[in-house]
Amino acid sequence: MPPCSNCGGFRAVAITTGQRLPDTSRETAVVHCTAHHPDQPGNAPALYRIPDAALLLNLSRSVIYDLMRTGRLRTVSEGRSRRIPASAIHEYVALLEREAEACDAPAPH
Repeated sequence: MPPCSNCGGFRAVAITTGQRLPDTSRETAVVHCTAHHPDQPGNAPALYRIPDAALLLNLSRSVIYDLMRTGRLRTVSEGRSRRIPASAIHEYVALLEREAEACDAPAPH
């Protein structure tokens, strides 16, 4: 099987974002490829931070917060932190697919 176009055969890819950290280094998000490496234990995190979910869904942070506010993207809290479960990301993508199918369905005559 050839490596997928997302990861080039690597289990995880580090992406440097434009966000500056207090020590002036750049924030780095690690994205795991579950499509090419589904059998790797612990391959994907169970909970995603907001910036990581935004990278994963290719959306802006603002859109992620809007989805959270409107209830389209389910979140959990741990202490003062808000996280997005991996299952919620899959549910959101499935919701988008169902909505797209409903729009593409022919109208009844």
